[in-house]
Amino acid sequence: MKRTAKFIVMLAVVVAVTIFAGTAAMASDYGAQADSLSEMGLFLGTGNGYELDRASTRAEAAVMLVRILGKEAEVKEGAYTDPFTDVPDWAENYVGYMYENGLTKGVSDTAFDPGTPCTSQMFTAFVLRALGYSEEGGDFTYAQAKEFAAGIGLAAGSDTSGGFLRGDMVAASYSALFLPVNNGGGTILLEKLVADKAVDASAAEKYLGYYETYLSYLEANSAYQDTKNMRIQVESSVDVTMDGVKTSMLQTSDSAIVFSGNDFIMKQETVTDYAGVKMEATTYYADGWLYIDSPEGKYKYQYPIDVFTAVEQAGLSQVTDPFYMINAIEKTTVSGGVSYKIEYSAAAVNHILGLLMDQFADMYDDAMVQYNALEIVVNFDAFGNLKDIVVSGDVSMTENIEGQEVSMDMTMVSTSKILATGSAVNVVLPADLDAYAELPLI
Repeated sequence: MKRTAKFIVMLAVVVAVTIFAGTAAMASDYGAQADSLSEMGLFLGTGNGYELDRASTRAEAAVMLVRILGKEAEVKEGAYTDPFTDVPDWAENYVGYMYENGLTKGVSDTAFDPGTPCTSQMFTAFVLRALGYSEEGGDFTYAQAKEFAAGIGLAAGSDTSGGFLRGDMVAASYSALFLPVNNGGGTILLEKLVADKAVDASAAEKYLGYYETYLSYLEANSAYQDTKNMRIQVESSVDVTMDGVKTSMLQTSDSAIVFSGNDFIMKQETVTDYAGVKMEATTYYADGWLYIDSPEGKYKYQYPIDVFTAVEQAGLSQVTDPFYMINAIEKTTVSGGVSYKIEYSAAAVNHILGLLMDQFADMYDDAMVQYNALEIVVNFDAFGNLKDIVVSGDVSMTENIEGQEVSMDMTMVSTSKILATGSAVNVVLPADLDAYAELPLI
């Protein structure tokens, strides 16, 4: 029973990630983004392929930066000088161009240190300069480059145990293509590269089309950025194959949120059934406190939640993730309205999953969970009202439970529906909330 209960909690975390896909990313498999850059002549890989899981060197970062600046042809034909004595011939012009144009200062007056791994801080500063921002102009400081990048929607990557990886470099470079150039009148970098004939228009057409569809989706979704009372039903089914045996998990939740200005109250009833073992809980939120009523008892803890997080926690994730997290997006017009199908980068979703699993580190310190695929379909009716969100994913999981290693493959589908809005939604809080046992903040 203990083993089964542990699996239920772990599966519930995975389902939560499936419902609440995405606001952050990390490198591990940005193959689709690497393919996109390659098609546009902006990323060539090595003799061993893309090598996305290898640390990026400073010399490789210099080459990548010159390409997303659209200056590679110019660099190959020109002659540039710099004071560095340690740059290999193949990178000399690239580093020289960066130096002459104020994009790099080296690590000393005479050393560039080309073979040293590039850090996310370094590459982020490089890309910000490529987008027209500068330290001299007071736009950002090197020390705060990643924070500034986050503020403009640029993927800054993350320094993992493997360092700043080539996959991180790909994510940041692809991200930059769809950001406005500083003082460019709203022109995004990829449009500028096409206008400058640094990228062939036909090669960029598909990706600019994806971006146009993405903007259309954001506009359709914008009405739901304003908070409103909602009742949301979420139904999730998970098929689990373990040791050749297939079982299923069903999870249903019924959530109601009532807003009053920037404050709100919420009630969420959840039932999880896995292999015949059922777990039920009712959660309330009010005045910065989360209350849990379960068969194990009644508990509460302080847990401030903003209104947008509340809507996501209820099961209606407003999918407005940065464009670089999306492998592909498609818009379909049907008689009943408009549908958007969004295919996510597995790397981005795996990062979110990792953050959630960290909260259960004591229980899952030897667990490995990985998304292989995640797709979201968002449906609007003929009047532009959001109808539902259907999420499907494929996950692999390995866990050591009581000395036994168990591997599982999972496929899941989760559907979130808006059942009611406005005055039709009501939440009644229990009268005994003060009697719930207080737990420390988690």
